[in-house]
Amino acid sequence: MGDRLSDDRIAALVAAARDGRLDDETGGGRRQPAVRRMSFTRPTKFTHDLQRRLRRTHETFCRKVSSRLATELRLPVDMEIISLNQHTWANAHAELPPTSLFALLETKGIGTRMMFCAEHGLVVAVIEVMLGGSLDAAPRERRLSDIDMALARMFFADLVEDLSAVWQDSAGLGIELGSLESHADAGELSLVSEPTLAITCEVRLGGLSTTLTLVVPYRSIEPVADRLAATGAREGQGDDEARRQMSGALSAVELAVRAEVASVDLPIARIATLRPGDLIEFNRLASDGVTLYAGSALLGRGAPGQSSGRRAVQFLGPEGGPR
Repeated sequence: MGDRLSDDRIAALVAAARDGRLDDETGGGRRQPAVRRMSFTRPTKFTHDLQRRLRRTHETFCRKVSSRLATELRLPVDMEIISLNQHTWANAHAELPPTSLFALLETKGIGTRMMFCAEHGLVVAVIEVMLGGSLDAAPRERRLSDIDMALARMFFADLVEDLSAVWQDSAGLGIELGSLESHADAGELSLVSEPTLAITCEVRLGGLSTTLTLVVPYRSIEPVADRLAATGAREGQGDDEARRQMSGALSAVELAVRAEVASVDLPIARIATLRPGDLIEFNRLASDGVTLYAGSALLGRGAPGQSSGRRAVQFLGPEGGPR
């Protein structure tokens, strides 16, 4: 009977086991260290601030490309970011559509590379419209000829020109178009474990919806990563400077300032019978002074008077302020 545990002791042991607090003193033995699962397919090399900055940069890129394609193809074009994911290079490459066309991009000055991935349907659609065709139906799958590849290179060259412009503004990094590759050939661009950011944009061209993905290995932007972060930090300062410049420009604009004694609503019949000498009473005390306006904006109260023989109003403060 001496080894029997009381009901309170049993309840305490059950609670300790449920909370993971069993140890040698409670009689349950030492709790084994918990095993936590970790996935190395989602690296964290690209910080949240860096990803946010890259998203803003590529939102600008999407607007530029949409405008360019709509003008050149004479079709409604809309382009927007639909995902921004961080992977290893192997996983990022494996998730790309296998029938896509890949453009290798060379960074100027630092000798690193990125990659554009355009779905086959997007490339074929652009080529057919460039050749005078229409997009009444989705373009059929077909093997790209040498002429197709030449036209596809022109399409990618336009994309890279816009991409280089936004990267030059945000990080001082120029980008050039390299070779066009198949899915298999493009897999050797980076180490399989390299942290990689995949920025996927949906391209709506006429009635067709396809994707365009920029694949960015971290080492391709590592030399300018600090510059990108610093640019993001300066954005708030740039906004302040823009506000100061705006205030300086507006400060010279002239506005009509008027003093209003009071106002009252009268029926038209009463106004039509007014004669010289008639009194109009306002629902305001004479001691309240006048109300000042700049254009249509209320400034506050004023006291009527004169200065150097001319009518003047002394500003007393905002409307409703101390009297």
